Amino acid sequence: KGQLAAGREIFLFLSGMRKETTLVDSELIPNPMPNIEFYLKSIGGRPDLLSQESKIGAAAQGVSIARAGHWPVIDLFGNYFFQRPGALSAVKWDVQVVGTLPLFSGGVVQSQVRQAFSQERNEELALSRLRRQAEQDVRSFYEVVQAVRRQVDRLDKALHLSSKTYEEQSREYHL
Repeated sequence: KGQLAAGREIFLFLSGMRKETTLVDSELIPNPMPNIEFYLKSIGGRPDLLSQESKIGAAAQGVSIARAGHWPVIDLFGNYFFQRPGALSAVKWDVQVVGTLPLFSGGVVQSQVRQAFSQERNEELALSRLRRQAEQDVRSFYEVVQAVRRQVDRLDKALHLSSKTYEEQSREYHL
């Protein structure tokens, strides 16, 4: 009863629906259950793992972006003038090319590259932790389902024996 009450509180929190909502379980546990390896193989499709893999990809892009700080930069600027006062009033547009060579910022850029590597490594470690957690969850839930299944089998056996005992006692009572 305590587990049911706690489960209803979690249901209220997650769904926003009333605690007293009647739930119908349309999913049946397969009999016999597949091996645990079947469930462990499907871990890779979990949304939290897919999201973390995307974060790793973004962090890898961050490393490439940080490395690009070592390269020269060429900028192209253009202006168009509707009205231009002064000696250049006949010229309606101008273009400017600016080249920047990062000679004295190598230490800063290298620090940014190391920071981006560190971020990528953190994301990889987070993915590893999530995978281990997901595997632990699957193993735990699998064992719980197996234990509950064994309990249900034992209760069915007890019900069958109790029914036989009741029938036998009823028969003896009539005699």
